[in-house]
Amino acid sequence: MHELLKKAVNTEGFIKPEDLAIHLGFLEEIKKLYGVQNTFEIGFYKGRSSIIPRAFGINHYAIDYTVPVNNEPGLTIFYEDSNFLKEDLSFLFGQVDFMIIDGDHSYQSTKNDLQIAAKLLSQNGILVVDDTNFKLPGVNEALSDFLKNNKDFCIICKDDSETFLCRSRVWEVYYKFTLLELPSLMSKYLDDLNLKVLSGDSFEASSFISHPYLIFEFLDFKGDMRVEYLGKKDYYDNPNTFVLLERKNLSYLNIKD
Repeated sequence: MHELLKKAVNTEGFIKPEDLAIHLGFLEEIKKLYGVQNTFEIGFYKGRSSIIPRAFGINHYAIDYTVPVNNEPGLTIFYEDSNFLKEDLSFLFGQVDFMIIDGDHSYQSTKNDLQIAAKLLSQNGILVVDDTNFKLPGVNEALSDFLKNNKDFCIICKDDSETFLCRSRVWEVYYKFTLLELPSLMSKYLDDLNLKVLSGDSFEASSFISHPYLIFEFLDFKGDMRVEYLGKKDYYDNPNTFVLLERKNLSYLNIKD
């Protein structure tokens, strides 16, 4: 396992290693292409999700209202709730290259967090929204409304916990990276974790998502990657163009429909 992932999982927290591996891959790509200055998260807790961003950026900022943690060089924590005012962060508008939202999971708080993110995220940045699953409908409803009202933001990929977004100007760059490079990087980061990658085109129930994006599924068993075709799969009860990318040893093979 990658050393940064080892350090992160040894820090108390809830985010899974496979999610952190996606963070690591994206941060490496952002740094290579554009550089990383500032990173940000809403929901710091004890800092597990901050380990990897702090290794790439110069300054890491966080909003939290749970467990006080001492500020360290390069780390600034604002102990506020999710109704923290966007104006209080105006010095960071357009300056955040990687941001995680994992705060209060109600609709209203997530809506506020996303509005903050829209102000903070740089033109080349990536936004991670945690807990976008059906168990927390407030988060999904807020994200759905945000995307309807912010046409500049596009989904790059999802896994069973998180949704990754960027601005439309860099969507193609990150989508290609996610499709062709990220799975093999994750194999290297995580050693024996198996991975299925799914791709769909405009298969949300509403039509406001105009870009395809990828779905990452993590398998429980260990061993060689299986070559498996699942075919069409319902999403939000709307069977549409949902296909599996077959992978063997995490190298690109082909797309079936």
